Amino acid sequence: MSVASRAVKNVFRKKVRSISVIIIIGFCLGIFITMSMVNANISERTNRLSANMDTTVEIRPAGSYGGFSRGTMSESILSTVKSTAHVTATQKVITHMEGEMGDPGSGKRPTIVQGEDPSVGLILMGGGTLTINSGRTLNSWDSSSLVAIIGTRYAEDQNVGVGETIDLNGTSISVVGVFTTGNQFGDNGIILPFETAKKVYAITGMNTVYVTVDYAGYVDDVVNALKNSLGDGYDVVSMSEMAARMQESINSIYTNSETGLWLSLITGVTVMIFVMIMVTRERTKEIGVLKAIGFKNSSIVTQFFIESIVLAFLGFIVGIILTMTAGPSLSNIILGTSSGRGMPGGGFGGGIEFTLSPELIMYALILAIAFGIIGSLYPILKAVSLKPAEALRYE
Repeated sequence: MSVASRAVKNVFRKKVRSISVIIIIGFCLGIFITMSMVNANISERTNRLSANMDTTVEIRPAGSYGGFSRGTMSESILSTVKSTAHVTATQKVITHMEGEMGDPGSGKRPTIVQGEDPSVGLILMGGGTLTINSGRTLNSWDSSSLVAIIGTRYAEDQNVGVGETIDLNGTSISVVGVFTTGNQFGDNGIILPFETAKKVYAITGMNTVYVTVDYAGYVDDVVNALKNSLGDGYDVVSMSEMAARMQESINSIYTNSETGLWLSLITGVTVMIFVMIMVTRERTKEIGVLKAIGFKNSSIVTQFFIESIVLAFLGFIVGIILTMTAGPSLSNIILGTSSGRGMPGGGFGGGIEFTLSPELIMYALILAIAFGIIGSLYPILKAVSLKPAEALRYE
């Protein structure tokens, strides 16, 4: 029997222990992969939410920050807003939630419908960049038409595309475009012309106004001017101020995911070392017999090395399976902890695009091999130093 085949056979000498080790290593690798994806997503979303924040001010009904705004404001305030010094543009927005917010770990997300003035640049709730994948965007002539553009995730879930219709509150709306935003929250959205949204949902007024300032250095001046002119019935907040509010939550989530990542690595290495020490102790006499009948140290070392690598590789496969099945729920639970803390668009609670990249799979495989190499160091050193006579007397 070759060294390799004997090593593979020895892996399952004690099936319960080997299976337990494989599952533990797989769990550790699954946690590592998931935490890596969470960390990358946090960085990406932080950058996305920060885009254009320096020159943007948001106005909502008083007390509506920290949650989904259902209050409305009169459109009459727009004249005051537009006449404020250094304001270059305003976008009035109606927001309506289709469906209810579920458990962050369930992966179920409501659809956010936004009504916006199509003659002004469209703004995504939660920031980011809107890119049309098919069809067209909303234009000024769509101001009161029964048309909409929808996100790619919504289009896929509802199996609807350009030229078809969707039903919103009993009204048939034609889809003229499908867009992507780079995140699941935005891709599950619908954007209507402002006047259309008012008719569909029988809403008077607007929920939010986004104000664009000509220079970041004037943002504080604009905020103070709007607070003075609009009064206590409105919350006026610079998006950069909101970004500062987000930082505590972001840091907490990032720290927790980093901790989980390192704990998974330490646990995986510890388990592998402990198991291989047990295997070596149990087979001390066997090592002596192999040496006594002429096996070279290199053959014995190779056998233990292969055993350790096989365990780690099987753990890697289990880790990939666990990541793809449980990872999305785990990541949404972690990211969902930031929802409702003043982050636009529900913060990170909108879910992430959970796709394993070839690079991340390769890193996980390298990590699994590293587990095997580190775990095999003790048996390798033990086998090399062990004398046959001592091993044969071992009980």
